[in-house]
Amino acid sequence: MSRYAGPVFAQFESETLSGVITDPANAVVAGAEIRAINEATNIESAAINDHEGRFAFTNLRPGSYRVTAIAKGFKEAVSPGVVLQVNQAARLDMQLTTGNVTEQ
Repeated sequence: MSRYAGPVFAQFESETLSGVITDPANAVVAGAEIRAINEATNIESAAINDHEGRFAFTNLRPGSYRVTAIAKGFKEAVSPGVVLQVNQAARLDMQLTTGNVTEQ
């Protein structure tokens, strides 16, 4: 007797990291470049936030990340040690401070 169990799919752990980028007056900063770098593997994901200041990374692996945000006219903001757990949807809002115009 033959038994067919059907296809077996591997479980994929996917974490989401999203947030909003603002300036010191809490106004949104659009067009910022955001990077999420896995601190253990140095694998990097990059995104540009939208006109409402929002960004989102999907399908990140569990682990600790260093998140950076930069935009013209602002200093780079860095948030190290952002830990993503299995199947977590995390939020990280970042505030940029004014500074020298950055090169992009």
